[in-house]
Amino acid sequence: ALRADLVRAYVLRIVSRPGEPSGVFRIPDVNEASRNFYLIVEAVTPGGDVISLPVTSEEDGQTRVVSKWGVRVPESVFDEIRRDKEADGIVDEAILAEKPRGSLEPAYAMPVLGGAITEW
Repeated sequence: ALRADLVRAYVLRIVSRPGEPSGVFRIPDVNEASRNFYLIVEAVTPGGDVISLPVTSEEDGQTRVVSKWGVRVPESVFDEIRRDKEADGIVDEAILAEKPRGSLEPAYAMPVLGGAITEW
């Protein structure tokens, strides 16, 4: 499994299709005065295929193999992507991260806060 992770290359692309959210926010149960902001992403190989990956939801601690998930980001990043999509219906700066061959973790192009959700 480790070798497969090392050789796999992909980018985390922010979903930008009509009718699909590019981002969502949640109000956490523990603090209803706050909001958590997420960008909805999918992992895309150099050949253009969307792949499913195991993602652990910070909301319930469950790991699921999914083709789309939310990555928690600062509100400023969420707002920037929202404005980008509202301008012309697509996200022009759609690459959140790149995971090159030989690396175990993606390198993020935008600030992230280290949480994920698998349902919204």
